[in-house]
Formats: sequence, C-alpha cells, structure tokens
Amino acid sequence: MKKWFFIVGIVVLIFIWQLLLIYRDFKSAEVAKAEDALAVAKSETNVASVLSVDYYPGDRGHHVITGKNRDGEKVVIWVQDDDVWSERLSDGVSRDDILSQLPEANIKRILPGLITEKNGEKRPIWDVYYTTEDGKAQYVYFDFFTGEQIQSISL
Repeated sequence: MKKWFFIVGIVVLIFIWQLLLIYRDFKSAEVAKAEDALAVAKSETNVASVLSVDYYPGDRGHHVITGKNRDGEKVVIWVQDDDVWSERLSDGVSRDDILSQLPEANIKRILPGLITEKNGEKRPIWDVYYTTEDGKAQYVYFDFFTGEQIQSISL
C-alpha cells in the first residue's frame, strides 16, 4: 500500500512540475512580446520613460504603453505588430471623467484601447470592463477624446 502512495505521489509531482514548465514558457513568451512592443514604441515615438505596459486583447490585440515623452507629458502608445499610434493623455478625456460616468459600477479594468472603424481607421477609446450590482459583466467603449459612449456589450 505504501508503494502505491509513493508512486502516485511521484506521478502527481511530475504532473505539477510539467504544468509549471508550461506556464513559465507561456509567461516568458508574453514578456518577450511586451518587450518587442516597447522596443518598437521607443524607436517610433519620443517616449522617454515608461509607466506601464499592458496587453489589450480587442481589435486583433495590441500593447498599450503609458509613459512620458521628452517634454514630460504623459502619453499613451498603442503598438500592434509594427504599427504605432500615439496620443498625449491630456488630449483625451481623463480616466476619472470616464469613471464618473459609471458611478454604480464595480470597475474591473479600464484601459486605453483602439478599435478599427468601418473605413479601416483606428479610433482611440477607453475600454471599461465592470460588473453591475446584480453581478452582470459589462464592457463599455468610450471615445478617447470626447468621452462619448460608443458601444456597450453585456455578457
């Protein structure tokens, strides 16, 4: 009986070890993609310091880099493959202004994103993911510059 416990224990440990290796490989690939996006942003824009790098899964996925330019202004940079878009945060509606439009929401994530318009142009947005008091999940897109609600998706 002790022999079976030992064998099962070894099998479980090997299984957990393999899962950890898979997870590590997955995370290292994510980090490499973020570093590539950051290198593209640094070569294509005048970003001087980086505050955050996030992945935005919508619209074919892209990285969102928040930082400061050489003039000390906060900027947001979107990198999708080798395409780069950049805006000063001061040119858009603030995060707080967007949050004030959703006073009852339990905010899970708010992130500047991009959506592709019907004409193929990229449009900067604020993407807000939240839950309502009754537990319903919602995504709401707001225009980055005006704060106007563009689209709401209930899950």
